[in-house]
Amino acid sequence: MFAISKRFFMLVFGLILWTNLANADAKKIESPVIMIVDVNYVMSNAKAVETIRGRLGKVKDRYSTIISKKESNLKSLEQELVKQRSTLSKAAFEKKRTDFENKVMAFRNETQEKKQKLDTAMNEVLEKVQEKLVKIIASTAQKYGANIVMRKDFIMLAKPEMDKTKEILTQLNKELPYVKVAIPS
Repeated sequence: MFAISKRFFMLVFGLILWTNLANADAKKIESPVIMIVDVNYVMSNAKAVETIRGRLGKVKDRYSTIISKKESNLKSLEQELVKQRSTLSKAAFEKKRTDFENKVMAFRNETQEKKQKLDTAMNEVLEKVQEKLVKIIASTAQKYGANIVMRKDFIMLAKPEMDKTKEILTQLNKELPYVKVAIPS
């Protein structure tokens, strides 16, 4: 559902590797201890993401209502323009057509700008949640002595006790129940 960047996972992997290497005995090679996390599940069910998704959904609905009204107005103007084509002089029609095209372009720009604002707000939240998630995954890995953390969608078969998704989600919701972000109006 959420596209998690390679940079995010490289950061998690690097942080865990660095933590474990800093604590490792130079002469001793450890056996792999694997921890599994369903990152997509965590990102989909994090309270901070759910909250902002609901708030942005309301804004999106309001935008949709406004956009529908403006589309309707533009269709009416277009129909009027078509009717006036035969009664107006060529110069007058061209001026009205140009004005109409400018209104359509302004409408498209406004619609695109509103969509971009919504996307930006959601991306800000996702980025903050991902940053916190990296820290929680690292601390959970350290808690269990895991030196390898794998995404659940890369695993075919594993013992259920290796999956720390629910614990990580609980910790994320506790530490980051809400992300403050500017909601577009």
